Amino acid sequence: MAVTAGFAGRPDLAGAIAAGFLPGFFLALFAFGYTVNGNGMRIAAIVCASFAILWAMGGAAQGLPPGLLGIAAGISIVVLLSRRSAAAWFKRPH
Repeated sequence: MAVTAGFAGRPDLAGAIAAGFLPGFFLALFAFGYTVNGNGMRIAAIVCASFAILWAMGGAAQGLPPGLLGIAAGISIVVLLSRRSAAAWFKRPH
C-alpha cells in the first residue's frame, strides 16, 4: 500500500501507511529475543504493544492502516504476555 501511494505521488500518505506498521515491526524483532533475553524482553514487548494500540487508534481515527486490526492485535499481545504462565516462561532458567 505504501509503495502504491508513493508511486501515486502521495509521499505523505505513503509515510503515514508505513509508520502505522512500525510497532508491529519492532514486536517482530523482539520475538527473536524471547528465548535469550528473558523477562526484560517480555516487558519491552508489552510496552511496545501498548504503544501499538495507541498508534492504531490514531490510524483508525484517520482511516489509515492498521486500524481496528492493529488495535485487536495489540490488545491480544498485551493480554497474552501479561498472563502468569507467560511470566513463568520468560523467568525460567536458560
